[in-house]
Amino acid sequence: MSRFGYVFVCLGIILLALAGCSQDENNSPTALKMNFASSLAKAVGPSEIVFCLAVSDTISADELQSMVTSLGACLSNGDLIPQDGNIAVGAVVYGDTTASLFDGLVAVTADNLTNTIIPALEGLTTDRLVTGTAADMAGALNQAAAVLAGTGVND
Repeated sequence: MSRFGYVFVCLGIILLALAGCSQDENNSPTALKMNFASSLAKAVGPSEIVFCLAVSDTISADELQSMVTSLGACLSNGDLIPQDGNIAVGAVVYGDTTASLFDGLVAVTADNLTNTIIPALEGLTTDRLVTGTAADMAGALNQAAAVLAGTGVND
């Protein structure tokens, strides 16, 4: 997948999560229409997002660097992701096997972006964390589901 493909997938997931988390109890069609239109303009969450990142040897070093840079930029953009801790992210990498990039979910805050999230993503460019037998997207999604299962938040 190209760099732009990763960016569009990441942005789509992020925008869908933000749009669906209004926490309003009124489910009338009018309220839903209004909530969707205004959901990006107000505080949202809590929300949890787990990214599944391909890091196999079939992904070139340049493609991986581009994906890491683009994802880091998206997460660091306060207009896309509120950096108030209401959104937590996780990452599962897959290639030869699957591995969790973080220990559980990490709240998106300025401090966590600087000290945890971005450094962990950048670490993928030199150490892809995978060895052993083959893993695929299905295995990564199963591991992502396990991470989300314990959160208790239904987005």
